[in-house]
Amino acid sequence: MRLYVVRHGETDYNKERKIQGHINIPLNENGKSQAIKVRDDLKNKHIDLIITSPLDRAFTTATIISDGKIPIVKDKRLKERYLGTLEGANVEKYDRFKYNDMILNFTEENVESVRDVYNRVGSLLRNIEKYDKNNILLVTHSGIMNSIYYYFNELPEDKNLYRQIANNCEVLEYNL
Repeated sequence: MRLYVVRHGETDYNKERKIQGHINIPLNENGKSQAIKVRDDLKNKHIDLIITSPLDRAFTTATIISDGKIPIVKDKRLKERYLGTLEGANVEKYDRFKYNDMILNFTEENVESVRDVYNRVGSLLRNIEKYDKNNILLVTHSGIMNSIYYYFNELPEDKNLYRQIANNCEVLEYNL
């Protein structure tokens, strides 16, 4: 069984370097083009099922990749990390916050803890076999892709989980 994981296409918030979190921002035209490219790149991978975050930017990416040919399931465990009062702010505000947050795993600014994100993503990955499919594509967000990456790889000694930031529509592949 193969697991493919893709980050949603670009949004205007990505372009403007704003924090999205749970804010439901749509794809921009470039994001839609990125999703089309991923669809074309994955054509020969024989994806049996797409599981996506319910946020529009991920669901639209999943819909474009599916092209009406692959079933799609929404799963809230693939939603981006809730970033509380940081959502909508410029990413530099988060950059100043995140190093203490990632390393020490504390919550401020009403932000969902890294541990909670890691646990909900792990719950999905542990239950993915219930779908009884050969190749599954997850469409999600950069923070969730980090958790997935470290689910399959060793955690870094300093516990900083934000070293593996994925680009928009970047695809990662894992064996299950």
